[in-house]
Amino acid sequence: MAVGGPVESLAAQILTHLDSGQTVDHFADEFADLSIDDAYRVQLALVAQRCARGEQIIGRKVAFTSRGTMSQFGVTESAFGTILSGGIFADGDTVPLSRFPAVGAEAEIAFMIGDLLRGPGVTVAHALQATKGVMPAIEIINLCLTHTPWQAAEVIATNAVHGGIVLGGQLTPIEGLNLRYEGMVVEVDGEAIGSGAGIEVLGHPAASVAWLANKLAEYELALRPGDIVLSGSIIRMLEVNAGQTMKVTFSRLGSVGARFV
Repeated sequence: MAVGGPVESLAAQILTHLDSGQTVDHFADEFADLSIDDAYRVQLALVAQRCARGEQIIGRKVAFTSRGTMSQFGVTESAFGTILSGGIFADGDTVPLSRFPAVGAEAEIAFMIGDLLRGPGVTVAHALQATKGVMPAIEIINLCLTHTPWQAAEVIATNAVHGGIVLGGQLTPIEGLNLRYEGMVVEVDGEAIGSGAGIEVLGHPAASVAWLANKLAEYELALRPGDIVLSGSIIRMLEVNAGQTMKVTFSRLGSVGARFV
């Protein structure tokens, strides 16, 4: 797909569907023709269109961060999406589901970047050194693709099906933390649904941040001070329904929760 008109046009059409809470299965033929690089260019065009109407880039998310999800989607590396100001919620907020056709939720460790992090050549050590702190987070997944299995290019083009983020209020410095073994428990309506540790995310959550910085460099982008990075889901995505409350509690990072309506 040539850069320019077709990319901008497809991005605008996808954005119209996302804005109205519709699925994007209508674009199956267009998605089938996308290379991974094309898909990123569509995503970045979609992000630019959202920024042109007043939103701001808050950070990035990383998807496909476990062997299981990579195998499921037939990919050999992770993928990134963009976090925008229109989808930010605080701990304890009410999240309206009406803006999405259906919603999933993932428990994640969010990194706040303290120093410019630009690839290539970024390592886990570099990522940790550039991190100001970490916090608990719930990623809201926009289930705008109703068919299965999803294809990697269509996930990327739809901004990695990112719907929003619920951020915990506590920023914890990383000194003394072993994020690889940071444990957490997910509860829905007070019932324990799953548990896991940071090791589930590419072996170490900071490996996700390092991968992201190196991938962004391919598009002449970098992680900036203040950026939030969602490092990837620690356990499987949970589909949530109106009336449910979700809480994620970490060993040392505190907790984060939201009610879905």
